[in-house]
Amino acid sequence: MSFEVRFKVEGIRCGGCLNRINQELYRLDLMHFSIDASTSIIKLEYDEERTYYEKAMIAIEQMGYKVRMVNIVEY
Repeated sequence: MSFEVRFKVEGIRCGGCLNRINQELYRLDLMHFSIDASTSIIKLEYDEERTYYEKAMIAIEQMGYKVRMVNIVEY
């Protein structure tokens, strides 16, 4: 089973913010993600348990950003 999760990150103000989030997601070994700078939406793709995205959301919140789920799709 594969999943695609999209969540919006509020508080991204500059490229430095994007770089910090990007580095944190790589540090968590999340390799299949993209960040849309214009909408502040992160798309995360994975083939594991449905709760896998939670560690990304928690890590970003601990960095001081507000995170809101947009959608999750199973395919």
